[in-house]
Amino acid sequence: MAPQQHKTSCLNNEKKDRPLYKLMNDIGFNRFRIELICEYPCEDKYQLRQKEGEYIRTLGTLNCCIAGRSQKEYTEDNKEKIDKYHKEYRETHKKNYC
Repeated sequence: MAPQQHKTSCLNNEKKDRPLYKLMNDIGFNRFRIELICEYPCEDKYQLRQKEGEYIRTLGTLNCCIAGRSQKEYTEDNKEKIDKYHKEYRETHKKNYC
């Protein structure tokens, strides 16, 4: 995501529940910067996103959207969170199941 898109999302509170945007709102967007980590020759955006995902996993980040991660990988990485969500949903909507 381009810097301007992050700023717009932060200022409009589109994703205010996400850790990155919460911190941006708490301490101010102006205290953040986007920094080039390395030049990476690639043939397409898919390869570039895969590389970005490697850095996110290695360095750690507030970004919960890991670039290049498949839906299957997301599900495996967040199994407990997803299970908890489904359990709470079933409890909340129990009357619809009976």
